Amino acid sequence: MILSDMNKFCVDDRKEMFESLSYDYQITTNHTEKNFLLYKIGLIKLSANKIDYKNWVELAVSFDQ
Repeated sequence: MILSDMNKFCVDDRKEMFESLSYDYQITTNHTEKNFLLYKIGLIKLSANKIDYKNWVELAVSFDQ
């Protein structure tokens, strides 16, 4: 589920999606739905660049030995 959501959030229009999720969070009264929206808002705020990715791969490889 997390990978599926991350794939959805890897779009150029993240700002619009963030604003939509934030609006939905403000208007919903369901506690479970609020938590789910917070999870999505947290995912959309994540950012990484190629250097981060390279460092993560190098770190992961170091655990293989």
